[in-house]
Amino acid sequence: MNIVIQPDHQCEVQDTTGEISYRTLNDVIYQSTVRSQLEQGEVPRSCFHPAVESYLASQGQTVLAEAGKMLNSGKAPNVNPKFNYVGMFDYYASGLISLLRWLHY
Repeated sequence: MNIVIQPDHQCEVQDTTGEISYRTLNDVIYQSTVRSQLEQGEVPRSCFHPAVESYLASQGQTVLAEAGKMLNSGKAPNVNPKFNYVGMFDYYASGLISLLRWLHY
């Protein structure tokens, strides 16, 4: 029941006009710009992580506060060092090949 009442990890950010908004940490860390700055297997657990702050600054946003708890496992998408060259494009390519096979039949 605690998971239901605990909100997902949120970052309170302010843009250059002073408007305050909220973004989930999970959505921010899955941006390719942020992922490329992290070590393999590293998962930021704070909105104040340097890679997260750098990405938000490039979007014209400043982190003011954070609250909540990450609801996913907190594992990085690629935890196996044998497959460190697999990226999102490999998944898209395999999906495209499957689609083309399906269309061919």
